[in-house]
Parts: sequence; structure tokens; C-alpha cells
Amino acid sequence: MEHPRENSVKPPPWLGALLQDGEWVASLFGPSLWLALLRRPKLHIFYWLVAALAWPLDSAWRSAAGALGDGLRLVPFLKEMPLSPASLASGAVCLLAVSLLAGVVSCSCEHYILTNRRLIVLRGVASRRSVQVRLAEIIELHSSSSAVQRMLGLGDVQAQTAASSAGCVLRCVRWPQVACELIERQRIADVRERQQGDAAAAVAQRGDA
Repeated sequence: MEHPRENSVKPPPWLGALLQDGEWVASLFGPSLWLALLRRPKLHIFYWLVAALAWPLDSAWRSAAGALGDGLRLVPFLKEMPLSPASLASGAVCLLAVSLLAGVVSCSCEHYILTNRRLIVLRGVASRRSVQVRLAEIIELHSSSSAVQRMLGLGDVQAQTAASSAGCVLRCVRWPQVACELIERQRIADVRERQQGDAAAAVAQRGDA
């Protein structure tokens, strides 16, 4: 079995400030870009429905507006109303595009860092927010996937600690079971290293006595 240090990853420059003495990066990954679409599914479906239903109704709406307004001299007003079906469809498409673009940028700025001592989650575009969990404090690891996530091979991984039931959540990662196994192996290695250090310290104290 290979030593975990042989699988260490060279950290990017922006990550160096987060690492402590003797700490190295075992794995560095992030959420799938599918998260940009899956993070607000109801809102995105609403935008799609508005655009899909409004475009076919636009020609019928303009014909009805013309027929209704011919005798009332309202044709220019009715045809230039800002809330026509075409306007609604265009607005829905624009809002959907903005939401997806914001999701892609957010996903690109979200990182999951597994070191030999900690699990770190970094989020945020303008300002960075971090959630850090010591591997030795993790009491439970489990993964969950929605029906859509299972079809895409994605899932969420949650690491719970005794101090916090929420723990640390890795959203929409590829192969969540593999991520759980990787974190668990690193946790076991960290616990063993701490136990060996404690045993060595106890032997040194006895020698000094």
C-alpha cells in the first residue's frame, strides 16, 4: 500500500496560506458544473416554461390585439405593449441565462481541499468563506443523490462531527462514494499518526522521569 504522501497534490499559490506546518494536500476537487443547473431547479423550470409557452402565443396575441384595436385606434399601443408574450419569453430567457452564468461562476470558485489533517470547503466569488473540519473529529461520512444526480453520476457528501450536526457538505461531486472512501482513508491515517505521536510522547516522558 502506498504512503499517502506519495499521492499528495501540489497546492495552487492561493492555497498555500491556508496550510499549516506539516500539512499537505491529498486531494483537490470541486463541484460539477451541473450544479449551476441543479441548484435552483424549480426557478429554472419556471423560466423554461414561460419561454416555451410565450413564444407560440405571440403571433396569436398580436393578431387578436390588431383585430381588437382596429375600431378603437389602439393598434400602436397594443402592439408595442412591453408585456407581450415575446417580451415575457425574452425576459425569461435572459433571466435563465443570467442565473446559469452566475451558477457557473459560483461553481468555478468553490473548492474542496482534503489535506492530511483537515477537510476544507472554500466558497465565494467576491469574498471567500471557508468551512474547516479536522479529520480526526469526523464521526460519520455519508453520501446522498437525487434522481437527477444519480443519472449524472453525481452526489453530495456530508462529513458530520460531534461539535456540529451540519458538519461539512461537498455539493454535487462526481463519484461521491469514491470521495467518501478517500476522506475515510485519510481520516484513518490521521488518527493513526496522532496515536503514534501520543505514544512516542508518552515514551519520552517516561524516559525523562
